[in-house]
Amino acid sequence: MNRMRTTEDGHRRCAFERLVIGASTVGALLTLMACGADEKICTAEATCTNMVSTTLTVARSRPELDGARLELCRNEQDCITAVVNLVQDAGQERLVCNPGMGGPEGSLDCSSSLPGDISGVTLVVSVSPSSQHDLADGDRFTVRVTDVNASIVWAEKSGSIASYKTIDGGCVEGYFCRQGSF
Repeated sequence: MNRMRTTEDGHRRCAFERLVIGASTVGALLTLMACGADEKICTAEATCTNMVSTTLTVARSRPELDGARLELCRNEQDCITAVVNLVQDAGQERLVCNPGMGGPEGSLDCSSSLPGDISGVTLVVSVSPSSQHDLADGDRFTVRVTDVNASIVWAEKSGSIASYKTIDGGCVEGYFCRQGSF
């Protein structure tokens, strides 16, 4: 007997009961056909986050970037800032954004684990907008790195996301997230 059921926590499961017990290719195929090959057995809740990411090369050394300001704006209005910090991690220098610099627009993160070269340091930048600021196709983003006083722009990059990728959020029915990069 084949049946599909939903557990109390909203997870979808397929139960396949058969009289003959044994592991066989035919049995496995029958189970997939009965349950639907696209069904999931879930052990976790939502597994994705709305996110926009980019990279930005800054023509400065790592020590020069310590304390610099990172700013990301969406559609020239919703701006988030963070402070870039030079940290030592297992004997390696790397740059990270101050993790406590989120705001009502969302949270901003950056990192640079690779050593800089002659052209500068490349930061990997990502922003996770808060739920009240959903991502919309056609969003335009600008990311910039400035000196500590935010008076000199050291690097800037702009771009649009014509169409976000929609990703299934995993095990929560109807949950999805949108992601893109520029």
